Parts: sequence; structure tokens; C-alpha cells
Amino acid sequence: MEDRKRLEIIEYGNKILEEHLTFGSGGNLSLRYDENMLITPSGVPYEELQKLEIVYMNYEGEVIIGKLKPSSEYMIHSKIYQKRKDINAIIHTHSKYINVLGAIGEDLKAVHYLIASSGDSIVKVAPYETYGTKELAKRALEYLENRKAVILANHGLVACGENLEEALQISRDLEFCAFVYVKALAVGKVNIIPDEKIKEVVEKFKTHGQI
Repeated sequence: MEDRKRLEIIEYGNKILEEHLTFGSGGNLSLRYDENMLITPSGVPYEELQKLEIVYMNYEGEVIIGKLKPSSEYMIHSKIYQKRKDINAIIHTHSKYINVLGAIGEDLKAVHYLIASSGDSIVKVAPYETYGTKELAKRALEYLENRKAVILANHGLVACGENLEEALQISRDLEFCAFVYVKALAVGKVNIIPDEKIKEVVEKFKTHGQI
């Protein structure tokens, strides 16, 4: 099971790279596993990642299995897993249009129904904190409340899910929504979907697909 999860993290790391949701070794991915977590190492390009380079560590920051340093953002992942039992997978990306919103401090609003994949009609921007700090992890968790995603000011997106596929889909959906929002802001006219309509979509998404 552990080997399969390690390979899954590598697979999805390459997906966020191929889909231009990050670049180089930017961002990070993790999975909850056996009351601890598996997370990508710091600074290793996704296309070069090997199975045994995925770090197995506890929520207190202690490496259980692994010779490499874990991602500098491991505290974001550990805090979320400790407080949010509904989340088993986390993907942090550095996508372009999300970062535009993070740079101007603009919450992502409901310009498209796909924002409902985040679980709400708005994705908030958490105030800037230095990467790899307890302060950033605290802010991320605070602004993630009742949602599955948060934008880190001047930094990127944290998307959470039951599994990596859901976290990736949220990352895709929100980057698309951010693209639409940035373009609409540039035009100067933005039509926001009412909260009650997004709530309908959130409910519909729970049974969407071949279930």
C-alpha cells in the first residue's frame, strides 16, 4: 500500500507539471497515511522523483522514513491533516492566474460554477507569510475553513480532497475560474453567480459522474 501511494504522489506531481499548474520543483503534494503522511521532498524536480525519495513523516515534523528533507511547506500539510479529518490528500500549486489574484489580494469569486468544487462560492486569499513558516501554515488553515482550497497571497494555491484526483481537479477548476475572473476584471464587468445557486452546484457535484 505504501509503495502504491508513493508512486501515486509521483504520478500527480508530474501531472501538475505537465498541466502547467506549477513549474520546476515548485509546489508540493502529500497523502495522509497510517496516522502520518507521505510528502514530496524539498527541491527535487517531479520528473526525477524516485519512489523512496517520498518522505514519510509524522505531524510533528519528524521524518520516519526518508533520507531527503521534506517539502518546506510540510507544516501546512500537517496542520490541515490534524484539523480536517475529511481531507486525505493535498496539492499545493504555483499556477499563473491564481497567483495574479494572490498578488492583488483579490478573493476568487463565483464567476463560473466550477468554483463549487472548492465547496463554497468564494476562495479566500490568506495574508502573505514567509514560506515554510508556522505563521503561513496557521494562515492557510484559518482561511481554508469550510472549504477545500485557499489562495496564499503572493504564493499559490492549496487544494485538498479525499484523494489526489479530487485535489488535482480542484486545482484545475480554480485555475480556470481565476483565468475567467482576471480577464473579466480587465474588461471591467464581472457577473457573479449568487451564493444560493453555487450551493445548488455544490450539492449536485456530490452525485456527479458515474456513481
